[in-house]
This record gives sequence, C-alpha cells and structure tokens, in this order.
Amino acid sequence: MTAEERCRQLEEFYTVLTAVNRCDECSAQAYVRVTVLVPDKGKDCELLFCSHHFSIRQPALLYRGAKVRQDQRDELAKEAAHV
Repeated sequence: MTAEERCRQLEEFYTVLTAVNRCDECSAQAYVRVTVLVPDKGKDCELLFCSHHFSIRQPALLYRGAKVRQDQRDELAKEAAHV
C-alpha cells in the first residue's frame, strides 16, 4: 500500500470529533486529530488535542512529521458566536 492510499484510507475512517472525543493531555473536548508514525511499531498513532494543547504542541508535532487529519477549531468560534 502506498502512502497516498494509506492517507486516503485514514481520511475515510475519521468521523467528526464530538464531545465524546477527549484531549489526550487534559481530557477537555478534542478539536484536532493528529497522526504520527511510531518507528518502533511501524504504524501511525492517533493523538487528539484540545485547541489549547494543540497550539502548544503543534511546532514539535509538525517537526516530527505528524499529520493533522482533522482540525475543527473553527467550531470554537461558531460556538462562541452563539453564546
């Protein structure tokens, strides 16, 4: 399987992040889904982040080759507009 095929397969698998999806760091609602290759296992690992923790970790994640699969932080702005 090529990298492109694997990416397409992953994209088809993902669903919209909801209140059930929690940040791996603080357990707040997750708005960003990231995958990063784990060399020891030879496969991608999924990480979920709230907006705050993704903002903090984004430079290091991207430096290590992580791929942002979903970014729903724009939902925060929509929620704030309705309040």
